[in-house]
Amino acid sequence: MLTKSKFVRHSIVAVAAVATVFITLPAISANAASMTHTFTVLAKGKFEGAGKGEMKGSVTARFTADLTKNRLCYSITSHGITGISGVHIHTGAAGVDGGVAVPLDPMKIGHKGSTCVAVDSKVLADISAHPSMYYFNAHTPMYPNGAVRGQLAKMAG
Repeated sequence: MLTKSKFVRHSIVAVAAVATVFITLPAISANAASMTHTFTVLAKGKFEGAGKGEMKGSVTARFTADLTKNRLCYSITSHGITGISGVHIHTGAAGVDGGVAVPLDPMKIGHKGSTCVAVDSKVLADISAHPSMYYFNAHTPMYPNGAVRGQLAKMAG
């Protein structure tokens, strides 16, 4: 049989346990949120190889890096450019060409929803920490070295 003092002690312990959960939840949510980063790109021909790209269209892309799952999800839309044969994320600051860091599937351009690809954890962490040091570009048969290009930029918010 619970006496009044035991009931009070049990109640205090229960309230403390519930309070701990509610105090801890925001920290867990904030930590999980910091493991996901979203980037956008507006790729244009004028940014590709000193203006040697396709000048009549553009490509927009949105990327979400999930550092807990080591994957990059993306959605790519072409605006006035047809026959895209390759899409990639490369290393390189604005105006500097670099190697392919993440190959993407050109068949997913315009795909509803997003497509995800596994990425080496170190590469994904570096892209998340330094997005402006990476660029996205799209290739066509007419522009095999790149039709459009744009630097990754972190989305605000």
